[in-house]
Amino acid sequence: NNNNNNNSNNSRATCRIRVGSDWHTWEEGKVLVFDDSYEHEVFNDSKDSVRVVLLLRYWHPNLAKHRQRQQLQDEALQLAMQAKEDDTLRRYNPPIPSSLS
Repeated sequence: NNNNNNNSNNSRATCRIRVGSDWHTWEEGKVLVFDDSYEHEVFNDSKDSVRVVLLLRYWHPNLAKHRQRQQLQDEALQLAMQAKEDDTLRRYNPPIPSSLS
């Protein structure tokens, strides 16, 4: 992957990512790995291409087991709360049939 600190050099790339202050571009047939604990943003300016991301999560070996467990519990709780909120919205705001709109 290309690693440039200058955004203008990457302005021609249709799909690019900034991780911290470093810019990278995707290259066909190559893998791009980064630590998403750093501030990052992605741009896909292509009109005809789709960017597909395979997200793999793994624990840092120095992260304590109790911290890993707590993070998983926090994420599970957040997902459950979001599912309940989504269900409530669907229940009280059902879609309007197209024949009535």
